[in-house]
Amino acid sequence: YLWMATEAGLLRFDGVNFVTYTHDDNNPGSISSNRINKVLSDPKRNLWVATSDGLNLFDPLTETFTLIPLPAVDLNGYIIDMKLMHDGTLGFVTSGVGFFYIEETANGYDAVRSGIDPVFSEINSFIPTYDGGMIAGTHTGNLARIKANGNVSLHEASNTYFVNLVLERDGNVIAYTTKEVFRVHPATMEISPIDISDLGGA
Repeated sequence: YLWMATEAGLLRFDGVNFVTYTHDDNNPGSISSNRINKVLSDPKRNLWVATSDGLNLFDPLTETFTLIPLPAVDLNGYIIDMKLMHDGTLGFVTSGVGFFYIEETANGYDAVRSGIDPVFSEINSFIPTYDGGMIAGTHTGNLARIKANGNVSLHEASNTYFVNLVLERDGNVIAYTTKEVFRVHPATMEISPIDISDLGGA
């Protein structure tokens, strides 16, 4: 299937027909919100759906959704980004709250809060790096380098906010803001602008 995130529900396309999954107040197995931010399949073929009101796990047999509760937080959370870490676990950022990762338990899956939440309360996007750490872009235009040991450093890059980060095969990171694009070298945190003048913007 091809899965598509929209602001009017989750779409599934089988090559011929579309199926739309939307929230229904009277159906506890429906998706938690119609605003879908990200869709991701993990190595176990679980389908995770990040919405404006929580993280959902889709069950293809029953075609129902399970909302993953956030620990010690009295809300479902606006899931602003999620990525697979290099060990196969799922990490995600909740806007204004922090970074969580998914842990498999005997009863299913739990969201576990990380210890670097103060940095991630400003994060719009993140990408795991090959050394076990990650780079994250903030809504204040900074790039955060989070090393595998938890050490964090902030680096000024832009006067606008980051919307996406992509890992290249050589280990460098392409970081996109609403107006600019940068190439970042994780080892040195050298940040180089990429000329996009011929494209009319990012």
